[in-house]
Amino acid sequence: MSTAVSKLKEKLYSSKEPLKNFFEGSLYPALVAVFTLVGHISGLEFYINIVNMLAVCVALLVCTSFKPILPFMLTVIFQVNIKHSPGIPTWSSYYFETPKLIILAILVALLVGSLVYFIIKNTVPKIRRDAFRKLPLFPSVIILAAAFLLNGLFSSEWRPSSLIYGFIQAFIYSVFFYIIYYGFEDEDVSALLDSLSYIAALVAAVLIGEMIFMFLTYDSIFANGSLVKEEINLGWGIWNPIGFCLTVTIPMQMRGAMKLKYPFVYLTSALLTWIFAILTLSRNALIFASLAIAASMIIACFVGERKRLFRIITAVGVLLAVAAVALLWDKISTTLIDLINRGFSDNGRYELWSIGINNFLSAPVFGTGFFGYGETDVFMVATFIPTLAHNTLVEMLSAAGIVGILAYLYYRASTAILFIKNFSYEKLMLLLPILLTLGMSLIDNFVFHFYTSFWYLICLAVVCKMNKEQQKEMDSE
Repeated sequence: MSTAVSKLKEKLYSSKEPLKNFFEGSLYPALVAVFTLVGHISGLEFYINIVNMLAVCVALLVCTSFKPILPFMLTVIFQVNIKHSPGIPTWSSYYFETPKLIILAILVALLVGSLVYFIIKNTVPKIRRDAFRKLPLFPSVIILAAAFLLNGLFSSEWRPSSLIYGFIQAFIYSVFFYIIYYGFEDEDVSALLDSLSYIAALVAAVLIGEMIFMFLTYDSIFANGSLVKEEINLGWGIWNPIGFCLTVTIPMQMRGAMKLKYPFVYLTSALLTWIFAILTLSRNALIFASLAIAASMIIACFVGERKRLFRIITAVGVLLAVAAVALLWDKISTTLIDLINRGFSDNGRYELWSIGINNFLSAPVFGTGFFGYGETDVFMVATFIPTLAHNTLVEMLSAAGIVGILAYLYYRASTAILFIKNFSYEKLMLLLPILLTLGMSLIDNFVFHFYTSFWYLICLAVVCKMNKEQQKEMDSE
């Protein structure tokens, strides 16, 4: 028996290195993207996701880096087919059928177990070594997490679901952030940034593929030759989340065009991402995706390794844009008029902001909690997601009061300092997704939805790693 066990251990050990190389290579992220897109389009996402989740479990067991987890983490939510959406428009019970719940429970248990193993093996020893005092953004992260947990305390509107949602926020911005940060510790910064550029292009490709499928198959997506905004829904999200998830990938794709092989592939991908972000008809995405592509192009003209190339591309692009406006002015003016007409509609945000301020005034210290909004005229996308203010500052005041807003502002000031020290164009390209997230969250909820906070956390973790390495270099001189 002991001989058999020894042979099994030996076999597992010998296969670990090839598995590690596979998960940390360029093929695995592409496979995750393909599986996610195929699952979404075919409606077989539940079964394909079993393969993806088991693969992630193996990656957590054999890898010391968190990088192989990123492709799954950044695309898993995109798998949901609209026919199976637990929210609008289908309100399907597909994922709540007993056999599927049992399978999901087993998979989640395996995933949590693998993550705990990864944390114990790779994260805890590093935190002990740093003795908490060297944790980046400590104590601002801990104070913010405490504010999330205390949301709605003593308010008559407080409910257990507020505590649960606050715990999720606290976990994401503290524990999960440190898992990512220490999971990047052994990575070379330049190689890590190259991987993020590659993954950003893959994430965008999945979303673009899903949107193309939507345009080709949704019968009601077009009316009178125009897109119907209310019909833009991929199952996992509607126009605003789709637009956000596209927009936030643009800077890292542009970094790929500035630095990596095949610059025109990355540039084309970034431009397509911008176009499809606009096609979501999200005004938020229209504004910020355009700012993202413009800012990235300007940066590429003055820094990086291909300044001359981007100056030529930018000049040609401006000339083509002027020619397009002149030739297509009738169609463009019609579209602009339509956007202007839509632009004066607040879609219920004024009501939400008013309620949020009133919530704060009724419970100024700890707010009324994340589920403290009660009934509003604003439609819900899913019953398990609370009504949120569509503005980060108003939401913090409403949900967590003075304690919450002060904790958030302290945390925000602490993150800003990270970018000031030894500022570089690499930091600038990491700053852009963070600014996009924060800017777009002034009229939406992206800071408070877990899957839309991932790019923010990843970019912040990389900047913390860059600062730590720069400090080591300074100390060694």
